[in-house]
Amino acid sequence: MLRKCVNHPDNFCYVRGDLTFKDQRRSLNPLFKKCYELYFGCKVGDQDKNWTPHICCLTCVKRLTDWAKGSRHNQRGSHLKLL
Repeated sequence: MLRKCVNHPDNFCYVRGDLTFKDQRRSLNPLFKKCYELYFGCKVGDQDKNWTPHICCLTCVKRLTDWAKGSRHNQRGSHLKLL
C-alpha cells in the first residue's frame, strides 16, 4: 500500500522540523549547508529524496550564520536543537 503524507515536507524546517510559513522559508544554500555541517558535525543529507524538507526557517538560517560569524548571542546549543 502506497502511503502519502498529508503535508508537503517543504512546509517544515530542515533543522527543527517546525511548521514554516512561506514568508519565513529559505532555501538550503551552500553557506547554510556549510554552517550546518560545522555546527552539527554532519552534512545536510537526503536532498535527493522527495520526503525530506528542502527548506529551512529564517530563524535557523540567521542563527546558524550568526554562530559561524562568531556572534556571542548564539553559543553552541543555546538556540538550535535537533528534534
